[in-house]
Amino acid sequence: MTEFPEEAEAYWGLILCKYGIEYVDDPKTGRKIPTCHRSSFDSVMDDQNFDLVMEYSDPMSRAVYREESKAIEELRIGIIEVSSKEEPYDIFICYKETDAMGERTIDSVMAQDIYDMLTENKYRVFFACISLEDKIGTAYEPYIFAALNSARIMLAVGTDYEYYNAVWVKNEWSRFLAMMSKDKKKVLIPCHKGIDAYDMPKEFKHLQAQDMGKVGAMQDLLRGIKKILPKETAPVVQQVTQVVQGGANINTLLHRAFMFLEDGDWQSTDEYCKIVSIAAGDSHVVGLKSDGTVVTTGNKDVGACDVSDWKDIVAIDAGDNYTVGLKSDGTVVTTELPEERDVGQCDVSDWKGIVAISVNDDVTIGLKADGTVCVTGGIINYDGNKKAWHKEIVNKKEISDWNDIVSVKTYIGTSFVGVKSDGTVVSTSYNREAYDGWKLKTK
Repeated sequence: MTEFPEEAEAYWGLILCKYGIEYVDDPKTGRKIPTCHRSSFDSVMDDQNFDLVMEYSDPMSRAVYREESKAIEELRIGIIEVSSKEEPYDIFICYKETDAMGERTIDSVMAQDIYDMLTENKYRVFFACISLEDKIGTAYEPYIFAALNSARIMLAVGTDYEYYNAVWVKNEWSRFLAMMSKDKKKVLIPCHKGIDAYDMPKEFKHLQAQDMGKVGAMQDLLRGIKKILPKETAPVVQQVTQVVQGGANINTLLHRAFMFLEDGDWQSTDEYCKIVSIAAGDSHVVGLKSDGTVVTTGNKDVGACDVSDWKDIVAIDAGDNYTVGLKSDGTVVTTELPEERDVGQCDVSDWKGIVAISVNDDVTIGLKADGTVCVTGGIINYDGNKKAWHKEIVNKKEISDWNDIVSVKTYIGTSFVGVKSDGTVVSTSYNREAYDGWKLKTK
């Protein structure tokens, strides 16, 4: 690059390396089509090397580069769309599955022993041999990408220098290391056996490794993992619990409970002490009880109160004539709406890995464990002149590239605000009011 600083092809090569692009033959057309092995939340078009490709290429080449970049961008977006529907993991096990002869490696056997131990202790573990066994015939990248992003811990298992540096193994641990530089909560633990520190990748030298050849290594590894990820407060459950506790007007509920105590109304006291969170919609109020069920009051005719069969709920919110509940497994449930009131605000059946919800008017937004955001719904108003409902669906692309989000909120209409882990704020809205650039005050 220093010798040819204006060589467009060199910058294009950097883009291909960043996204792990490999061109393969399409059996139907014979054309070379891109495949991606290192997906990212970052758009190809926003990459600084892409700007340099455009700057230093001639008009004819520039057109070719743009078409290729569009194809890669469509591939990247497709991968993110698939990965967003995957369940989150606590731990990702990185290892070499087969040797040069196609036989199982010692690494894979050791990795499976670790997998069995962790799953017995109720951790959600990504172990390719098992986690991808039902994905035969499909591209693995979306599922690996989702697992790498959601996992808090990576265990890099190895018994040989060559295995640690095998293409696919290095692809996984190097990507996880890059994520660690942005997310300080992520931890990589090298789990080695029969080799010394010099046989492990130099990138691991600053990490605390676990020698699996020592007596009691499994117990030591499990104890270390429990310190990072206590099984009773695994990531999704822990974040959801915080949402529930933070969303309720606990002081008001307690005040009412004490009033009933003073009056000797034991039944009402009991009911109020069971409520842990409340939310109000346009014509109804909902309350979340400590046993995961939901109670409502208000206009029973609109359907927003049809929650009697809801169970295992950990957070609630309410919009115009509908109710939304977040379950402990990260899925979302809603009540039904009449057709004239439907702008897709209840289309949440395929949402997974959700840790927080926010509802306003006719929009539902969900925060995922990997820091990305889901949104559905829109604007709905009654036009008196035309005697018809006016509807406008929210543009989901407005927040499709949000990442590293820790808190979300939707306001009137289609205005969304997300708080990132560094305290900055991102936003988008129907009327284009911008809050980008805010910095929250922290103590």
